[in-house]
Amino acid sequence: MNYKKYTLKNGLRIILAPMHETETATVMIMTGVGSRYET
Repeated sequence: MNYKKYTLKNGLRIILAPMHETETATVMIMTGVGSRYET
């Protein structure tokens, strides 16, 4: 699967994975939480 990864100035990461054979769009919102992300 081909994809493109972008990081905005505020640190938000965006991954785009076009699937031209489908006529739908899927949006996933994932957050980095838990002890791994604590400072």
